[in-house]
Amino acid sequence: MRQSLKWVVIFFVMVLVLAYGLVAQTPVGTYEFEWSLDEWTHMPNTSDVPGLTHLIYGYDGHNLILYSPLQTDPNATAFGYWINDSTDFTSADIPANSLFRGTFWVSTNQEDHTLVPQLRLAMRNETANFNSLLQINSINNVISPEKEGGDYILIYNTPRPEIKAFEHWFQPHPGSLYPSFDGLTVTFELINYYQSLGLDEGALFLDRVEIDRFDLSSAVFTSTQDFDLSQWYPDLGASQGFYTCDFLTPQPGVIGLTPHPTGSPLQNLFCYGVWQGAPNMLSIDGVTIGGHSYLYRGVLNISSEASSLKDVPYAKFVLLQKQVREGSALGISSNLDDIATIIPDPLGKEYFVYFRPPDVEVTVAPEDERYVYGEFSLMNFWGDDPTGKLYLNSAKLDRIDPDELLP
Repeated sequence: MRQSLKWVVIFFVMVLVLAYGLVAQTPVGTYEFEWSLDEWTHMPNTSDVPGLTHLIYGYDGHNLILYSPLQTDPNATAFGYWINDSTDFTSADIPANSLFRGTFWVSTNQEDHTLVPQLRLAMRNETANFNSLLQINSINNVISPEKEGGDYILIYNTPRPEIKAFEHWFQPHPGSLYPSFDGLTVTFELINYYQSLGLDEGALFLDRVEIDRFDLSSAVFTSTQDFDLSQWYPDLGASQGFYTCDFLTPQPGVIGLTPHPTGSPLQNLFCYGVWQGAPNMLSIDGVTIGGHSYLYRGVLNISSEASSLKDVPYAKFVLLQKQVREGSALGISSNLDDIATIIPDPLGKEYFVYFRPPDVEVTVAPEDERYVYGEFSLMNFWGDDPTGKLYLNSAKLDRIDPDELLP
């Protein structure tokens, strides 16, 4: 009798563990591109964006392809993307407290790791008013001397000729999905706007994509450090070629931006301003058991002053590795949808951006490069953009071992 009871207990424990596992990690989408585009489409080849060079798109029966030809103009920007059918996902795929991980298997035909075009991977709700973006740069991918032994080691995280996996993490803001969910969009992007630093040329190949969902209901993040916003400074170089913004400091520890009132009819066209944090502010040198990096989360409080929600400018917050080899960005837009639960308001709202440094940054890179810093920006790229004010009231970083999210 006792033996039978023992196996009954074991059975129910296993059922509970399995059930927990299904909640903790759930596959919600896979794209393999085997003899099919899986209903992905690419950016139209139009020329309606001044100064933008479009890419060459391809499909070889196994991979989606983005090819950036060699540019002769150092100021040229090449950009293009492949995008999924957002209706692949339903509201049932995205319950509350969901964290998504997109794993993208990518390769390139560019063998020089310093000239690989910039890879960007994005996830967002279909109307794009709340989106996240991972960027992988070839700049500053270098050969560095070993601390001991004198050997040289490669420090880079770009795509390579062999297929390599890249992760992007995204937590939808509840207001971007409820009560009317409009789809989850996934994009595979190539952008070259560092032509003056090196004429990148080459193709990126997307072999497959897997989207997993994790339940954050019981996730425990560990506080790493608060960003000291009083130490942030205007990055005037970032806005060259654009109408600049006014930089605001309404009180100690709060920073803000607003389009500069030039009086010109074009005062808001291409308006861009950036507050930048100190590159050596927060360390990412934590290495967990198994030699992999933590998953970091930026926790932001953003508010606004505007005559209406539609007049709140586009806000972006970025977490960047010190040498800009990679980073993760969160964008919040009022231009495409005026869902009140998303847009920053005068009281301030909390937002999250996720960044998991590649293992090479926490195991191989020199210690003085193992830092992450933040950027807070206002971006207006349309002539009818709003003229309101944006404020970053606080920003902090916490982390979790991603293995703790697994069943």
